[in-house]
Amino acid sequence: MEYAFLFPGQGSQQVGMGKDLYRNYVIARETFEEANDILGFDLSRLCFTGPQVTLTATENAQPAILTMSVALQRVLTQEGIIPGIVAGHSIGSFASLVAAGCLPFADAVRIVRQRGLLMAAVQQPGSMLAVASADELKLKEVEKMARERFGLDIAANNSPAQSVFSGAVESIQALQDALADRSGVQAKRFSVSQAFHSRLMGEKKQEWEQFLNDYPLLTARIPVGLNVQGNYTTDVSEIRKDLVEQFTRTVQWRSLFQHLLDLNITQLIEVGMGHTLAGLARAWPGRITVQVTESVPHLAKLIKQAQKQQLATRAA
Repeated sequence: MEYAFLFPGQGSQQVGMGKDLYRNYVIARETFEEANDILGFDLSRLCFTGPQVTLTATENAQPAILTMSVALQRVLTQEGIIPGIVAGHSIGSFASLVAAGCLPFADAVRIVRQRGLLMAAVQQPGSMLAVASADELKLKEVEKMARERFGLDIAANNSPAQSVFSGAVESIQALQDALADRSGVQAKRFSVSQAFHSRLMGEKKQEWEQFLNDYPLLTARIPVGLNVQGNYTTDVSEIRKDLVEQFTRTVQWRSLFQHLLDLNITQLIEVGMGHTLAGLARAWPGRITVQVTESVPHLAKLIKQAQKQQLATRAA
């Protein structure tokens, strides 16, 4: 049975993340403690007790999200739930690379910490806006207006029903105002001070690429989702290129998820805090379910189901 592991991105962090996992699984505790040692501060305490404002800071949120996802992935693997394909949304890409054997966890922690610091250091302030509509044509109209009228970039094509826009604060506000009275369209502003996945991040892109070049990538054991291309590969050069380009380019999550459905992969697991990716899956027709793992009860339920399925397969 083939599992697809899906790793969430920034915004999934919240105080309390990983606390019950740390208490119940030795391998999860070891993962958090490894991250603490590498970073030189108590990331686990920040995850467990906050404060939220410090946890949400980009340079802290990115290693926190990575560590939570890898801790969960290691527990799942230990229990015999092993992915055949992986994809991560933005910062989630790095957890997917760890799961694919492409990047050691220690290197991933160092990389995402620096990625967060570089993003936080971008001088021009920015903002982001998620726009949702059950009418795909209306969403396309919004995309056209955002680009042509307000000069915004599409930060993420998340699903047939949601896109995220990124750019200058005043341009995001103008788009939000323009959509205020539009029927069948919902807009939600992100609590961020940078325009992630937009041209505004370009001032730090070269520095990011130079830093990333210091870390070798290993051959991926399983296909890894490429955020910018919207497809899957085990090619290290393509993976590296994608990590650089996604700094300023659109996350093509819709394409990545659709590809999994085209492969008839039904065992979809969101490996991380929250259920953002599971929520996005509801935009596709049919009863597509992405199982979540954000707490020990969720994890225990998933492990029990997997063990039953494995026993049934062997019996057959």
